Amino acid sequence: MAKDGTEFSRIRSFLWPINRLELVKFVPLMIIFFLISINYHLLRIAKDALIITAPNSGAEVLPFLKVWVVLPAALLEAFIFTRLMNRFSKEKVFYIIIGFMLTFLLFFALIFYPYRESLYPDQFANFLQSHLPPGCKGFVAIIRYWMFSLFYVIAESWSFLVLTVLVWGFANDVTSIEESGRFYALFGIAINFSGILTGELANFLTSSNTIHISKYTKMLGGTTPWDQTVYIFLGIILVCGILAIATYRWIHVHILPPDHTARKNLPKEEKPRMSIRETLAYVAKSKYLISIAMIVLSYNIVINFTEVLWKAQLKELYPDPQHYAAYTSKVVLCIGCLATLGSIFVSGNLIRRSGWKVTALITPIIVTVTGLGFFYFLFFEQFMKGSPILILGLTPLALAVFFGSLQNACTRASKYTVFDSTKEIAFIPLSPESRMKGKAAIDGIGSRLGKSGSSLILQVLLIFFNTLLSCSPIIFAAVLLIIPIWILAINVVSKKFGVLTQENKAST
Repeated sequence: MAKDGTEFSRIRSFLWPINRLELVKFVPLMIIFFLISINYHLLRIAKDALIITAPNSGAEVLPFLKVWVVLPAALLEAFIFTRLMNRFSKEKVFYIIIGFMLTFLLFFALIFYPYRESLYPDQFANFLQSHLPPGCKGFVAIIRYWMFSLFYVIAESWSFLVLTVLVWGFANDVTSIEESGRFYALFGIAINFSGILTGELANFLTSSNTIHISKYTKMLGGTTPWDQTVYIFLGIILVCGILAIATYRWIHVHILPPDHTARKNLPKEEKPRMSIRETLAYVAKSKYLISIAMIVLSYNIVINFTEVLWKAQLKELYPDPQHYAAYTSKVVLCIGCLATLGSIFVSGNLIRRSGWKVTALITPIIVTVTGLGFFYFLFFEQFMKGSPILILGLTPLALAVFFGSLQNACTRASKYTVFDSTKEIAFIPLSPESRMKGKAAIDGIGSRLGKSGSSLILQVLLIFFNTLLSCSPIIFAAVLLIIPIWILAINVVSKKFGVLTQENKAST
């Protein structure tokens, strides 16, 4: 049923459950999701291609990068975010954070990337490489390519701090529980369609080595098609970021009243000034928030384990950055197509018809099924390495990359549809304080702890086994242990979500 009481037809309820009066709020929000997601996908393609395919680097750099660079940066960002939230309005915090990130990317395009050769600390990195174990190759790479490491941090921050905390947090503030069941699946379509567009564009830019190098690329010191691709990526990111800021400002000026919280019936609370330690302690007191954190942790641990292994095989198959980015662009395109179809035909209707719990269980089920297929062919590639045997015309390495891509595409598509939607809906029944502080801790620090914790395990394994492929049996066993914990946390959240929703309805 629509906001004004008008009941939708069956077809419209399935495809477009939005009332005409709601368009003035819904459409600008969808535009922001679309623009921010374009940047997310471009940064995701570029961050891996830059540092994984660099000389003397590889997918082994990712575990070290996520522990020694991304995690400290996430803690610092959470501290700064908390301070900014205590001092400024949410609107100003949005401008400050995105403005800083866009400024860094502009500086990267004008200074860091053009003059990268002279900025590499090769002498120090070579010294470290000669004195550290072979398994520490990735640690040396994050120092040698420090500007790419910083770029990776900004790309990761755009994912959780901008898209997850700021944009989804803004949507939670201005969307009621009833609207969320209809709006969020369509927001997912905007996010996923941006993946289709970005994947197609990136594939076009990276699939040919005969692209003419423009004079602007030469002015910045670019000499290869990959250099030009990087500059085009950065230009698109800057434009989309500015447009997103302008749309966000337009919503505040023309649409929202001064007090724009969608749940006006909830009692207003004085805004507390909390440190990051106090924020984490606040989350630890709530079994509901802890269970949401376990869901986020479980997803990030599993996806990090499998993704690092897949990227190691992908680097072996495509060592050139242009070819590596071209392949990952196709994967992003496939993710966008699967996720868009899922948003239209699955997530929104599944939430409305089957409830939160059934929808939330879809992601761990997909992760389990596709993960089994990936590890099977990964083990096959490990034991048949160097064998001339072909299956369906493919080498064992190509098969491992293909099924790893299938696993990554299906898992990511489920995240962008059912996982993100159910996670965000789980925050809505909470008070404004619990919602903001909980999201900052869980999405900001919690997701990084999941990736960094699994990366720390990978680091230890690399020291003993030297290669990621040799570590794969242990990683597979860890994944099998985490899935049941994930499902248990979903059951806990489901029970409490129903209670909180009923309490909110009773207070209206």
